[in-house]
Amino acid sequence: MKMSEYLSKKRILLLVTIVLIITIIIVSIFTLLNKNKERNKVQEQDFSVTYNLNKETFAPMDIETGLNTIPLSTINIKNNKNYTQEYKLIIKSKENSTLELSKVYININNETKVLSDYQDGVVYQGSLNSKSDITISFKTWIAGDLITPEDEDKVLNLKYDVIKK
Repeated sequence: MKMSEYLSKKRILLLVTIVLIITIIIVSIFTLLNKNKERNKVQEQDFSVTYNLNKETFAPMDIETGLNTIPLSTINIKNNKNYTQEYKLIIKSKENSTLELSKVYININNETKVLSDYQDGVVYQGSLNSKSDITISFKTWIAGDLITPEDEDKVLNLKYDVIKK
């Protein structure tokens, strides 16, 4: 093999290597740019919800005492979308709760009922205009006038959810 042929093959090999390296770099950059675009497309939540719940322990009370004694709990809901959305507040027992909802009062919208009176736990529902917010105020307490001796060692643990209707 002559020296000129050898150098020619080396040049071709060098050119092919450079083209492959450039191709790998371009594909890598393109992949990284697309991956970052996917991260930025994370969808904004429909609602921002802030819970300020009364977690103090109180003895069971009748309606009158509960209305006068229990501090307010509030839930602030903000619509993050550019259109009106409907929502609902659901209050249910957690798995470790042993006290029935029929023995828990809630006062919401100046109306006092037991939690079991609400179908599927929906205690409040409404709609929010775009980029607006609302604060829901309520009180919950154990119904002292509905407690029986069998309820003595039972536990109440409630779960509050605001969901899109």
